[in-house]
Amino acid sequence: MRIVPAPNLFSVATSELSQDAFLTWFMLWADASYREVNPYLHGQAKRFIGWLHERAGAPLPVYSRVSTQRQFKRIDVFVTLSTEGQPDRHILIEDKTFTRDSNDQINRYLEAVRNAGIEGEVVPIYLKSWVEEPRKEVPGLARIYLHDLAAFVQEIDFNRASSEILKQWCEHILARHISVERYKVQPANTWQWDQWHGFFNALSHHPSILPLEPGFGYVPNQSGGFIGCWMGWEEHPEVDQTYLQIDAYPEKFVKLTFRLGAKAGTKVTMAQAKGMFNAISSLSEKYGFTVKPSGRFQSGKSSCFAILEGHIVAPRFEDMANMDHAVGIVQKSHALLKECSAALKKLA
Repeated sequence: MRIVPAPNLFSVATSELSQDAFLTWFMLWADASYREVNPYLHGQAKRFIGWLHERAGAPLPVYSRVSTQRQFKRIDVFVTLSTEGQPDRHILIEDKTFTRDSNDQINRYLEAVRNAGIEGEVVPIYLKSWVEEPRKEVPGLARIYLHDLAAFVQEIDFNRASSEILKQWCEHILARHISVERYKVQPANTWQWDQWHGFFNALSHHPSILPLEPGFGYVPNQSGGFIGCWMGWEEHPEVDQTYLQIDAYPEKFVKLTFRLGAKAGTKVTMAQAKGMFNAISSLSEKYGFTVKPSGRFQSGKSSCFAILEGHIVAPRFEDMANMDHAVGIVQKSHALLKECSAALKKLA
């Protein structure tokens, strides 16, 4: 008889508030009063707190008491480590599951803590149990993502922990990580949303792609949306900028598009989109490419003016991902776009 796995709590409780609650509960176990209640779980909670300090480059203080607050000054999780006769140490966690932090969010929270008169060093942590495009490094801020969490939980012995809550969260993290990484072993035409996120995450962090300032994420539309990956911003004399965007529709198709972005308060015109297509199509043969128009040229804040013919992820859509192939296509496409934009600047 086939054993059916039990439903996982965190595959249902997917909100950031649910993960906030778990992190709060888990770190409370590091308090010395719980040492004899469950020694292994106590030790793993202390290891987690030590790991957060290590990721932030902060020395781990000696502590015996752990107190936690949720939504203190709108901070997802605020932890205080204390011991008699020593300054308190605080851990500020901005917790995300799918979304990302807004501009300067961590700094606003740090300022709110200082304004509240709280004494002691604060260690800021941005923890996201998913993937994300490259972000600018901020001194003293630890950014922790899905693959980091997966590496941490793989070292936990669930049997010794004797905690169904911890086991289910760890299994949830590992399942998400495995699903995202499956792009490496499945043909591209079978990829679901997770695998496309995994591929775009790897592509955007590739050393040759980083200078193009890549980003990726879900893009809603009337047909159910797609996963987009955008990069390679170039100035344009008439509108605001040109850029590349890869549109992935899971199990259907993927395309690399050349796009125009309008200045604030304006729109790209159909004539501008058609003019850019004519310009890029005249240069595409030089790069060994063939481009085609995106059906009828459209106006708007962003307008696709050309689509690259051929496959981006691998030579064939039914092949496994070939990162070298994808990086090469993106680099050549950006070089084509850059030359086209430069030629238009000279004519302006």
